[in-house]
Amino acid sequence: MKKIILIILLPLYAIISFSQEYYNDTVYETRDTVMPDVQEINKYVTLLTATLDQCKYWAGIVDDVIAHKKNEGNHNEKIVYIAIAQLYFDEFCKSENRSIYNGLIPLYSYLGTFTDRMRLDKCRNREYSLDDLCYVGTFFELLKLDLSHANRAPGRISGSLKPFLNDFHDFLNRCIERSSDELQKFSNKEYPTEICRRCVCKVPVIYKKLKHNRENYYFNDEFLNSLDVPLQKKGWEWLDCTDEIKEVRTTYPKEEYYEYNINHPEYKLKLPYVFDKSDNLVFVEKLIRMPRINETYLERLNQLLAKHDFLANKYNVQHDKKEVVVRIKKDLGLLPEGNEGLRNIVAMSSRNSKTKLRGYVNLMSGFSVQEDAEKFTKQCESDHQDDLKYVYEIKRLDNVSFLIKYLNSKGESSITVKIHYFKKNSNADVDFKLDLLPTEKEQIVKIREIESDDWNIN
Repeated sequence: MKKIILIILLPLYAIISFSQEYYNDTVYETRDTVMPDVQEINKYVTLLTATLDQCKYWAGIVDDVIAHKKNEGNHNEKIVYIAIAQLYFDEFCKSENRSIYNGLIPLYSYLGTFTDRMRLDKCRNREYSLDDLCYVGTFFELLKLDLSHANRAPGRISGSLKPFLNDFHDFLNRCIERSSDELQKFSNKEYPTEICRRCVCKVPVIYKKLKHNRENYYFNDEFLNSLDVPLQKKGWEWLDCTDEIKEVRTTYPKEEYYEYNINHPEYKLKLPYVFDKSDNLVFVEKLIRMPRINETYLERLNQLLAKHDFLANKYNVQHDKKEVVVRIKKDLGLLPEGNEGLRNIVAMSSRNSKTKLRGYVNLMSGFSVQEDAEKFTKQCESDHQDDLKYVYEIKRLDNVSFLIKYLNSKGESSITVKIHYFKKNSNADVDFKLDLLPTEKEQIVKIREIESDDWNIN
């Protein structure tokens, strides 16, 4: 019974595991980072909480006094509180000897130092700093403590105090709102820079890592080469056995340098090319994205794509001016060589005369004609730039040919190219020829927002 259950569950587990495109990996990294100072955080949270509590307390007193104006004499303690709190609203920062209520002790005993008075004045003018806001709570707490031990005679709100009640009420509400906002930031771990310190420490960093397959690493040339090359070398792995390689240098009958494998002496190695003893090209070791797919290759590929577009009459180009069409054909290698090409040019002239032909050739070689012809090829190159976004796969077709599959920026198959290598002269120089193969557009991969081997998800 257990065996039957395992047989059923194992394939299911494999399917689930394979369907996951990435996995999480935790590593510890040493980073020069900014860390919050715990002691400073606790200090500021305590002070901000005191400011919030004190401002709520005093706001309640103000609300109570405003609500009982007809019986002001019964609220002498609250009247005193308001009178004292009103000091900095009534420009008492400028004078330490003035009072607005009978029997009020001097201002400096409540407002403290000049710096403290300036802090209150800045908050009054909405120029809050974190330290200024924290001092508001400290001041009112000390004020409340002092008044609780003082004996004050009954009295009424002085006329000079009434205009300041609403201002004071607004100030307290602003402090309540600002203190609440700052405490919320601390709760969200959004600490101001002044209470943070730089430090170097090891921190756990979680990375989301892609599973290693072609679909996930479509953007990584190095990884894709590591998948393609072993398949391209299949049966010829001995080319990598460098300890079995010997060198040969000759000066007669021809000057030549090559290598050979002691177990395969029948081959001349001029990697990435392999020749037989008769100097025939028999194998191309590999084709990788860089540096083999280089600028020369891309120039030829763009020319091939432009030729394909011309033959398809893209942009109705074949109905352009005759001299421009001929110039495009010449640039794309579509004109026959030698006399046959010349006869085609003559046939396009309205009259078969030397004068007409000379004028036509001059036009064809003129700057404006060449410029118009280049505009078409440049436009074709721009049109196909997205089609050549990713070199998705390079697959061997035979010993000297490969298939190159491209994807566009949407992850769709876009262009398929066949590259065939051949020996072009007796000096064993190698060239290549490109051909376009039919490509059916289909979705191959899912394009990622972050094209990286792994990315931080902390």
